[in-house]
Amino acid sequence: MPRLWSSSVESHRDAVKDAVLDAVAELVADRGLPGLSMAAVAKQAGIGRATLYKYYTGMEAVLQAWHGRQVHQHLALLEDAAGREGSPLQRLEAVLVASAYASVHAEPGDMAPVLHAGEHVRHAREQVRDLLARLITEAAAAGEVRDDVPAAELGDFCLHAVGAASAATGAARGRLVHLALDALRCQVPPVTHAPH
Repeated sequence: MPRLWSSSVESHRDAVKDAVLDAVAELVADRGLPGLSMAAVAKQAGIGRATLYKYYTGMEAVLQAWHGRQVHQHLALLEDAAGREGSPLQRLEAVLVASAYASVHAEPGDMAPVLHAGEHVRHAREQVRDLLARLITEAAAAGEVRDDVPAAELGDFCLHAVGAASAATGAARGRLVHLALDALRCQVPPVTHAPH
């Protein structure tokens, strides 16, 4: 296949896939996940159902692709927050706040296993853990956070705190993030056991 033709075909594929994922986003915002169908997605995207089936085997494949794009956008937002100006602790705070406030939408219970089963979710969690551990290591080296607990463990703690904050509403989100930051700043003396 000539290079120009190949490039044109690839551009068309990308445009169709973008239109489909944009359509899913609009339909989810209007109806929620349970109300989606291949016919509704094709109509919203402005393509025929046969074309939609050419790219995706069914709704599960469409939803996984859409969720993958959501996760990718979320990771880009966190990387942007980590790259801002400021101390390591300020950048860590920016990442935690961005994650708590811009978390990927909540899926209905029956859809979560389908959407979260993908390799993209496992890989994304690893990327976020690595990002948090890197920022915590930098903040510990700068004397901004505790260094008595491994950065990876503190990163996992932050992930759980952000998960709780994402489920909270209003000002509670910010309070949970700041409680996590306070815990990172504390140097807890080692536990000593009194003789019996």
